Amino acid sequence: MRPDKDGLSEQRFLHMGEIHGERLMFETRLTTDGYWYLDAYIQNGEVKLAMIDSTKLNPLGKWYNFALVNKNGELEVFLNGKKEFKEKIQFTPFTDANTSIGVRQNKVHWYKGAFYKIKITPEAISPDEFLSF
Repeated sequence: MRPDKDGLSEQRFLHMGEIHGERLMFETRLTTDGYWYLDAYIQNGEVKLAMIDSTKLNPLGKWYNFALVNKNGELEVFLNGKKEFKEKIQFTPFTDANTSIGVRQNKVHWYKGAFYKIKITPEAISPDEFLSF
């Protein structure tokens, strides 16, 4: 993905699940000086987990590889192969859900940028394996 410089300050680039119920949402948060940081939110059963760190800044206008890995009760989020977040979570797959790319499902917080490839696999793969697809 490549977040552009002149987008909104909060942008949803991937929303899976429901609008207000169980969901995964991945967002860019733009700063006023040309950087962005990742904001990931998961609501699954009783779990409500926000993964955000405004000190992990990335320049806008460059390409990034984002990956989420759910394996053995742990959720890991990678950016360009570097682990951004790791949390213990028992994730239960959604049974009735939708997916929206580039905007939240209720059509707010549009993403301004580009995507090269989106891949969802049935089992966890390493960042290197993802890049080989």
